[in-house]
Amino acid sequence: MSELEGIVSGEEVKLINRGLQTDRPTISLCMIVKDEAENLIDCLEPIKNMVDEIIIVDTGSKDNTKEIAKRYTDKVYDFEIPKVEYRGELIDDVDFSAIRNYADSLATGDWILTLDADERIKPEYVNLLKNLIAQNPEIVAYEFTMFNYSNNNTYSCHRRFKAYKNKIGIHYSGKIHETIGDSVKGKTALAPIPVVHLGYVNREKNLEKAYERNIPILEREVEKDPTNYFYLYYLGKSYMGMGDKERGKKYLEESLKYSAHNIAVNLETKFYLGNLAIQEGDYQKGLKYYQDVIKEDPYFPDVYFIVGVIFMDRKQYDIALNFLEWAWENRNTNKNKINMIKIYFTDKKLLELLQLVSSQCKSFDKTVNYLLEELNG
Repeated sequence: MSELEGIVSGEEVKLINRGLQTDRPTISLCMIVKDEAENLIDCLEPIKNMVDEIIIVDTGSKDNTKEIAKRYTDKVYDFEIPKVEYRGELIDDVDFSAIRNYADSLATGDWILTLDADERIKPEYVNLLKNLIAQNPEIVAYEFTMFNYSNNNTYSCHRRFKAYKNKIGIHYSGKIHETIGDSVKGKTALAPIPVVHLGYVNREKNLEKAYERNIPILEREVEKDPTNYFYLYYLGKSYMGMGDKERGKKYLEESLKYSAHNIAVNLETKFYLGNLAIQEGDYQKGLKYYQDVIKEDPYFPDVYFIVGVIFMDRKQYDIALNFLEWAWENRNTNKNKINMIKIYFTDKKLLELLQLVSSQCKSFDKTVNYLLEELNG
């Protein structure tokens, strides 16, 4: 977890926590759960005394999730998922926005903190959040950095709104991959608060279950609105995850037609289409997509990493070194417009490539420095 701590400046946290200790907001923790008996205790136990209220909405658990939840709060509610016929079968008509909005409607705190049972946050960061809110009354919502851990102890990162002011009209939209983004009217900020997400620890199994659940929902939504870039984007990603690159590419290209006004989705779509083009051997098309991303978002490290690898494979080591060094310098950036951060490389992998490429460029001082950084990491 050392890299996780690395995104937060210790001095920054100390300064914030040294600040206002009075007139701090009350925080309602709102959660939606289903069959989370294995996760719920580890999520709630560290922070049970740091939040002012815990609200848990259960969507049909078959295990003892609700019994565990009642150890921590008397505010445990049920939400029944309706069924709908889809292609001759009855499936769950899941609407995660409706469930989250129901949970939020029950909150009485000044602010809402939302967590899933497979997410972990340290108690000192809840305290930090209260101080941030007290010191920055103009902010109405905070994004946190999410660290998605996998079985091999690597992780990908993305940013997500996890805390927001209550009773000002902020609400979720989107049946799946729900977000409050479109409803936020006011100033937002990225908080120096990391959240560990363990949902990908059994990545293949969990993702397969998610795809099987999500694809019918997304297809139904796209049938209703064929121009909805958000659903098209996630449908494309889901098919790619299932190994159906042809369908994935089709839906991503459709999404790109309608997403110009949403810079994050637009650039992420171009990034994935660039990856597909490279996999298909069309390097010119792939590099064009990557160049478009770099033009609009010069701080997204993954695209520099991939372009660096492409030039390394072409033995154009001087160009590769420039791209890989930029990826290294911006690996933990908070400046990029894309929601994803560092999903295609680990620090160790990048340092190994930097050593290889810098030695090929006969920049041996750099090679030694990158080796020392790896050894000291």
